[in-house]
Amino acid sequence: MALVFGAVLLMGLACSPTTPTYTPNEMARWLETLKGAVQEVRGTVHRVSRKGDQIEVHLLPLRGVREEAEAVIAETDVPRRTIVIKVGCEHPTHAWPVEVTSLSEATGGDIVHAVEVEPRTAAYGETVTLKQTIRNVSDEKATLSMGGHPFHNFIIDTHRGKYVWDEFCFGVQLLSMPYVHLEPGEEKVYTGEWEQVTLGGDPVGPGIYLVRGLLYAGGYPFEELTDYITEPVELEILK
Repeated sequence: MALVFGAVLLMGLACSPTTPTYTPNEMARWLETLKGAVQEVRGTVHRVSRKGDQIEVHLLPLRGVREEAEAVIAETDVPRRTIVIKVGCEHPTHAWPVEVTSLSEATGGDIVHAVEVEPRTAAYGETVTLKQTIRNVSDEKATLSMGGHPFHNFIIDTHRGKYVWDEFCFGVQLLSMPYVHLEPGEEKVYTGEWEQVTLGGDPVGPGIYLVRGLLYAGGYPFEELTDYITEPVELEILK
């Protein structure tokens, strides 16, 4: 009986699949191939990197981006088993929950900071345009120092307070502080788009969502940088 069991065990080991191994040259060539291929994918690719015998392709959270990447990768000679596709960010890129921090109050009412969405009522799957505005309503020139790149962000959550998406997914924070100068009556507008997806790239459902604008800014010169967050604006997604 022991002999029979031993024979079966050996046969099982002989037939069991093994994880293929690849040479460093193969992995290096495939890595460069994928870096070039995924540039055809809609939107910005965050990075393509090697981890052991796998190549990770990290994509921004856009609707249908995984399917687009799969189609492009299928046209290469890179073995599919070596590729791991990751979409979006696993965690919010901003502390949550947030509180409204008024730029208008901080500037004594000299600067108005607001967010808009277009359309306010959107069809399911429709791309929504986001707009964040700062306007100098005073009679004097105003200057703000901006931290990070980019220094503006949009944050979206459900009306129940569940974090859904923000524009900083894969945003790179830099120490540079560009200055924004606003003449009396002048305004600056920062725009973005939301494709009705989560940070992981999954489509969201119909319902009411809240959109906030964020600026990481300070006064001139070199005053402490602070997250200034607008009052939320409601966005309705239809069924």
